[in-house]
Amino acid sequence: MVLKTELCRFSGAKIYPGRGIRFIRSDSQVFLFANSKCKRYFHNRLKPSKLTWTAMYRKQHKKVDFASFVVNLKHQILSYKEEFCYGPI
Repeated sequence: MVLKTELCRFSGAKIYPGRGIRFIRSDSQVFLFANSKCKRYFHNRLKPSKLTWTAMYRKQHKKVDFASFVVNLKHQILSYKEEFCYGPI
């Protein structure tokens, strides 16, 4: 069974079904927040790029290299397939 997760509009965190806070602005734009902390910071107009725990900060300050993470994941999958194909019969 696949769970449809959404992302917090402020922190970039995963939000599982039944969790989070949905805010609908007067111009009908929908925002989904992971918790009240994210909602409070959003309404106080704080920038997520200045808070060290948000995904936007980590991406802008190169704390996590997303490209190498994907390459490593592909390498692991390929090595698994080769091992499976060329193993003992």
